[in-house]
Amino acid sequence: MYIAGGYQTTGERANEGTGAGNDAGGGWINGRGNETMTMLNGYRIIMETFQMTRYWEMEPHPELVNYGNMCLASPGKEYIIYSRLAYCRVVLPEGKYSVVMIDPMTGEKWQLPESDAKDGAWQYPKTLRQDFVFLFKKESN
Repeated sequence: MYIAGGYQTTGERANEGTGAGNDAGGGWINGRGNETMTMLNGYRIIMETFQMTRYWEMEPHPELVNYGNMCLASPGKEYIIYSRLAYCRVVLPEGKYSVVMIDPMTGEKWQLPESDAKDGAWQYPKTLRQDFVFLFKKESN
């Protein structure tokens, strides 16, 4: 949703969190959240991911990824790819790029081998079994 330029709500509700049963005035807004309310943990992962980039300089570029995936880019500089397919491919201008892979559910990060985009594109070499985020940054010469 963020890559598409939208936003979402936290799912905050006031029917849990007091220990006194449903609809008893709980919720984070009232200062009484509980372990079932985890949406803000996901927001932390989103915030940390975007803080690794200059996202405010990027624009949507769906034409750079295989259909169904999403891309924000400052073409030739930096890319955020949200892959929800089994295969992730992005068109890149020639050059060397650092690549970070992020699990959007846990926030776990992996530094992948540098990409040289010699053939005008990069593709993750394995089948993805869940959603992942890929960050590409052009290496300075």
